[in-house]
Amino acid sequence: MRQITILLGVIGFLCLICWFGWYWYSTLRFIEKTDNAYIRSEITQISSKVAGYVRSVPVEDNAPVAAGDVLVRIEQTEFLVRLENGRK
Repeated sequence: MRQITILLGVIGFLCLICWFGWYWYSTLRFIEKTDNAYIRSEITQISSKVAGYVRSVPVEDNAPVAAGDVLVRIEQTEFLVRLENGRK
């Protein structure tokens, strides 16, 4: 009886080790933790002079841009209607 209990304990312990190895390989190795992390970045508010629906965005994510570069193209139909009616 004592040998069966020891054998079941060893099998359970090996199963636990296998489960933890699988869990680490599939999940835990992708998680990063730190106590002193900070993010330094430059944030700039961008606004348009007219309202409208966005037609296209000719720049890529995180791409450097210079002053005067086109960031967003707006649909002209609503803008033209407002221009004819004399409203912004």
